Amino acid sequence: MKKITCLCSLLCLFSIFLAGCSDDDNNFVFDEFTQQALTQGMTVDASDGKVELKLPFGNGDWQMGFSPEADGKDWCHVDYDYYYDYTDKGDRVGEVCVITLRIDQNVNLDDRVAVLVFASDTERHILHLTQAAARRIIPEDSIYYVQAEDELLEIKFRTNMDYTYQFEFGRPEWMGVGPIERLKDLVTFHMGVKPNTGFGRRAYLKLYGEEDERILEIRQEPRTLQASEEINGLTGGDLCVKLGRNEENYRNLNTLSLNGSLNDDDLEWLKLLFPRGMNLQHLDLSTCNIYSLEGDCVIPVCCFSNALNLESIELPYTTTHIKDMAFQGCWSLKSIQIPDAVKRIGHQAFANCLGLTEIQFSESSVLQELDDCAFNLIGSTIESLTLPATLTKIANTAFRGLQLKELHVRWGVPPTLDLLDFRNDKCVLYVPTGYGDAYRNADYWKDFAEIYEEDVEE
Repeated sequence: MKKITCLCSLLCLFSIFLAGCSDDDNNFVFDEFTQQALTQGMTVDASDGKVELKLPFGNGDWQMGFSPEADGKDWCHVDYDYYYDYTDKGDRVGEVCVITLRIDQNVNLDDRVAVLVFASDTERHILHLTQAAARRIIPEDSIYYVQAEDELLEIKFRTNMDYTYQFEFGRPEWMGVGPIERLKDLVTFHMGVKPNTGFGRRAYLKLYGEEDERILEIRQEPRTLQASEEINGLTGGDLCVKLGRNEENYRNLNTLSLNGSLNDDDLEWLKLLFPRGMNLQHLDLSTCNIYSLEGDCVIPVCCFSNALNLESIELPYTTTHIKDMAFQGCWSLKSIQIPDAVKRIGHQAFANCLGLTEIQFSESSVLQELDDCAFNLIGSTIESLTLPATLTKIANTAFRGLQLKELHVRWGVPPTLDLLDFRNDKCVLYVPTGYGDAYRNADYWKDFAEIYEEDVEE
């Protein structure tokens, strides 16, 4: 009996010894942050960010997933890795599974919840994660439209915070604020609007609270457009408001004159006036300034290409560059006056403008370059063309296919050019007085049908 008792005592002591000598992995204690998250849940704010949790490793790999009751995998993304953890003194504590939760920004007005389950062979933990709602103002639209004849407008938005409002640049005389209704997070402004008897107009309503603000644009459509219209005082981006968005209203336009500043958005809006079925034929931009991403004072690439009904256009006086294909395919264009400030006309700028009968450069022109096929006018006939004295670079295809009856040049000494691709043997050449013989003896120039001298203005 004594032997049995002694043996049991030895077994107990051996068990205590083994427990004291167990692997470090089994001595892992949750850090305070992880322990609190698993026992009490975790709440994070609406911004995006990441959270790290540490789970002990030693009882098999951890399996992770979302509970069906609160599946947050669309906004909470889980990564994990294993490494050894150490105390502040450098002692190894054990191998750790580090769970990284990458949380997307919450842009909703309500809290959202995810339940994550972490399980190993012997353990199971549940994390309740709550992300706070965004404190936001969410309008139904960024731009609210009202017809010219309408007198009422409703503006609706959702918010979960207190807010106030004001009109940017002061309340417009044509708009007033009526009753404001709020049903939980849905707010409705009832606006009074005066009928519009002019071009389109807009106002800006600013909504702001402690953590968010929004500026809403209100646009009122113009009255019925007439065949001939003049719009003054434009600032960049105004044209879409002044003309409105009713294509049926555009069809009334035959002649349009614009004054002020135009940007790329305005030039894009102008394109809406030229498809088949539209009637705009005459466009005056002479007193406009163009500010484009392609450069100030330029007519951008393809700006008016295939404006099939356009018969005449007056370009801004300040234009310095007409870019590639700017007017390509404008079949109805009859004449073009190139502004004096233009220094370069790009590739195919006026290609296939087969209705052109007049190209005008004034004596004050500073034109320097004509790119290839700038006036690719195969089969077209122009009575007379005058090239400026400042022109120093002409691509040989600049006037490809053009049938020209008279060419007037302002150079004293005949420039050396590649053969211009039009029939010079059918064309009469006019040169400055005193230089006729120089041209008659110069290669290429001597092949013109006739050469006459004429006085040139200084």
